[in-house]
Amino acid sequence: MKVSVIVRCARTYGLLEPLGALAEQDFVGDWEIVVVDWLYEERKELLAGLWAEHLKHRPASPPLIHVPPLPPLPSRGGQYHAWDLCLSFNTGLAHARGEVVMHLEDHWVVRRDWVRTFND
Repeated sequence: MKVSVIVRCARTYGLLEPLGALAEQDFVGDWEIVVVDWLYEERKELLAGLWAEHLKHRPASPPLIHVPPLPPLPSRGGQYHAWDLCLSFNTGLAHARGEVVMHLEDHWVVRRDWVRTFND
């Protein structure tokens, strides 16, 4: 069973802690990380480079899908609202391919066995 972990990120330094924790997971099943990033344009190249470097040392790590949130709703005046949780979750779900979907906020740090424990 494939697992998708959606990480919603709106803070400048918000990806360091959750991605560091996810990079160390001991889960050996089929899984992916979907990062919905309100600062996607500012850090898309940086994150791609960091994850590529990580994969050199841990090639069994899951793929990382890094996406901006869905376009803002016209009813919101076409403006993004950084804490619009529903928009972030829906974006993550649109990109997730897992049968099981887990959620992680950009300020959470999880134990090394978090994905495995959730899926046992």
